[in-house]
Amino acid sequence: MSEKFIRHLGREKVRRRQRLSKARAGRLAAQDQQQQGTPVTGSKNDAYDTAEETTTPEVSTKK
Repeated sequence: MSEKFIRHLGREKVRRRQRLSKARAGRLAAQDQQQQGTPVTGSKNDAYDTAEETTTPEVSTKK
């Protein structure tokens, strides 16, 4: 293959990558996260949020 043709193929690949809609890009990102084992809808602070919800606050009483 000639260098010119290879460069053309590279440009086409980039163009097609840019044509993805936002919804499609989001679905692909979610699919990648599922394959990696990370929760799709979770935040980075999930462990902290869960612990905060399950612990009971300490009540201090003054006499």
